[in-house]
Amino acid sequence: MIQLEAIWREVPALILIAVVISLRASTVYAEAAERIELVSPVSGGTINTPLTATLEWKDHRDEGSYLVVIAADKELKEPVIHARKVKERRLRVALCPETDYWWQVTAAGEKAKGGPWCFRTPKPEIREDASAMERFGPARPGSRFALAHEPYIMEPLPEDPNVPLSPWFYKKAYDMAPPPKLAAIRDRLPAPILDGEHSKALLDTYWYCWQVAFETWLYVPEATGLAVSNFCGCPDWSGWGGGVDYDMAVIMQYARYSGAAYPYISILDNYYCRMHENGLIHKEGDNGNREVWSSAPTMVSVFAWTEWENYLVTGDRDRLRKVLLPLVKYYEWTQRYQRRADGSYYSDQIVHGDWGVAANAWQAMSAKSLSRIAEVAGRPDLRAYFEHEYDTIAALVNGRLWDEKNGLYGSLFKNGRLSTEPEPGKLHKYALFFTPLMAGFAPPDRAERAIKQLLDPALFLGKNGILSLSLDSSLYVMDREYCVPADDPKFRFRHEVWSPTMLVALKALQNYAHHDAAIIPAERYARGFAETYKRTGDVSEFLWVDKFEAGGHPQFVGWSGYGPICGLIEFILGFEVDAPQKKLTWRIRRLERHGIERLWFGGITASLVCEARSSAEDPCRITVDSDGDFDLVVDWGAGAKTYKIEPGYTTLTTGG
Repeated sequence: MIQLEAIWREVPALILIAVVISLRASTVYAEAAERIELVSPVSGGTINTPLTATLEWKDHRDEGSYLVVIAADKELKEPVIHARKVKERRLRVALCPETDYWWQVTAAGEKAKGGPWCFRTPKPEIREDASAMERFGPARPGSRFALAHEPYIMEPLPEDPNVPLSPWFYKKAYDMAPPPKLAAIRDRLPAPILDGEHSKALLDTYWYCWQVAFETWLYVPEATGLAVSNFCGCPDWSGWGGGVDYDMAVIMQYARYSGAAYPYISILDNYYCRMHENGLIHKEGDNGNREVWSSAPTMVSVFAWTEWENYLVTGDRDRLRKVLLPLVKYYEWTQRYQRRADGSYYSDQIVHGDWGVAANAWQAMSAKSLSRIAEVAGRPDLRAYFEHEYDTIAALVNGRLWDEKNGLYGSLFKNGRLSTEPEPGKLHKYALFFTPLMAGFAPPDRAERAIKQLLDPALFLGKNGILSLSLDSSLYVMDREYCVPADDPKFRFRHEVWSPTMLVALKALQNYAHHDAAIIPAERYARGFAETYKRTGDVSEFLWVDKFEAGGHPQFVGWSGYGPICGLIEFILGFEVDAPQKKLTWRIRRLERHGIERLWFGGITASLVCEARSSAEDPCRITVDSDGDFDLVVDWGAGAKTYKIEPGYTTLTTGG
């Protein structure tokens, strides 16, 4: 009893201590909560950008890093973004339009929190009547206003010396060593194997293209502070050098095979780093990565597609995560400034009518590629949004830009006529009109009608590949206002074979499983350059239609490397890489001994050789030497089989 009385006397003191501890804990927690102050977007407000947002907050201790969580539910149970170790008190993110988001910031390793706050993203806006300053400005110091083609002349925009490198891209400074010489990396590049009396010119041209690509077109940029990687472009173009985004898309088709030796995809970083606050990426830069205003500021959306195509060879998931934000921001810009009220897209440069089929098809490819990139990056919300975008654009093109009479897609004029036949009985059929097939949304029956024309020697299939303009065309549509005769010497893309149109044609054939048919134009294109190289020692800008002769700018590798390198690896030799799936498909159609050494994909290096055969009915005797495991799909024409390749040396026999 005495002990209980003693304990009872101590109870008030114990209660007092507990109260003090509780009050102190509450005070500490309140101080922690007040430490983080969310600033923008304001709670309950709607921001003015549909696909991106900039989150800002204050930290009254001004130290540490942060965890930022963004979700479409107030409880933050299903976050779309879970960003750790954020160093700055600002975070730029990619989001979906017309969505309510909740966000919270937590100081790393502490209880200090700000939020959650809620904001809403708006519906994408269309600004057809926006001024040039709103769309493209302000200009960075030193911008080149080259007024090259009369229909696209622009007045110089005011310069702003305070425009920074893009806030939407993570790289802020040049951080690379000078590009290597071919001799230093040749043993890390793929080496084609092709026996036969006519193969030497193909192989010599292949290696010459790699030499020009690394030693002429890839170089240290001028010290302007505007470049973050080695520059890719024609060093003497227009007197100040130049690289164009559309060219880079073609260049990366072959340059992606150099991944074991050099990260060629870094050439796109110079485009992302000069992205404006509103999302504009100017299509052209000079040797110091200054903006060049020649012809038009923009062309078509090529970046997302190029990144995805590179990923198929490299398997570099981290790269896709890093570029997702600027790619989405650029898509946001095109939605606002390159789109009409009816939902169609247009280009400031590739114009064959008021509603351009190529511009819309490329925008669809951008949406499809962003959908795939978002899935790899762990953003199912963005994947679904961009898949819907792709479907929407595809439906628009299929509904409005198909010429049933002539069996081909075309651009639309204001008078209601398609550019395939701008005047009754006068045809204009351009190879870029196959871009919907490259985008993969042409219905099978339409695709087959178009492909029949593509492979017709009386229309598009020429001695050196796919003609830019069909042989039955009587008019060449120069821009949306008027037409000029096809034989007018002022205008290009008439009697030539160009890498960009070859790319469209070959991708179209691949998409609709015409793999064997694609070998014909691809081999003609590669051999056309090989014949001109054998005679002149150079690879120029384009090939003439009816003779083994090249024209345009010399040493244009550049996009002209597409035929001698890609044409050889993918079509003549028959290799198709899928690094994310660790799969290599080999379509064997040749009888002579052929194959490739040091084919690098997704961190695996493999050499494969098929021995010579007397006929296509004979079995294929194949040897594989690999430093990694992958699935090898061998397609010998009469059949196909998948083999599990393990590290080391493998022999197999198939077909027959």
